[in-house]
Amino acid sequence: MSRSPLLRPSPFDRSADLAADRRSPHLSGRESEIIAMIGHGYSNQEIAETLVLSINSVKTYIRTAYGKIGVSSRSQAVIWAMARSLLRAQTEAEAGGPPPRHRFVG
Repeated sequence: MSRSPLLRPSPFDRSADLAADRRSPHLSGRESEIIAMIGHGYSNQEIAETLVLSINSVKTYIRTAYGKIGVSSRSQAVIWAMARSLLRAQTEAEAGGPPPRHRFVG
């Protein structure tokens, strides 16, 4: 399956890394990618726009991923991802754009 030349690969696509080291064999590549984006502070709408998906597709991926990893909130999903090294800092050059977004809510 080839990608459209108009779409850039996501800087959060870690499916090859995950398949190689078996940290999360039960999540699909897209689910892992979306969980990583959540961990970097992206809203559902921002994820949809970045990955060129509908908001409903994003919500479905999130709901399915949450069920697979046994969490029920974004914060639990971030903690789960951090414990499995799904989140990593990327330089602007690596990501092909701005660095990941971080939101801190007090």
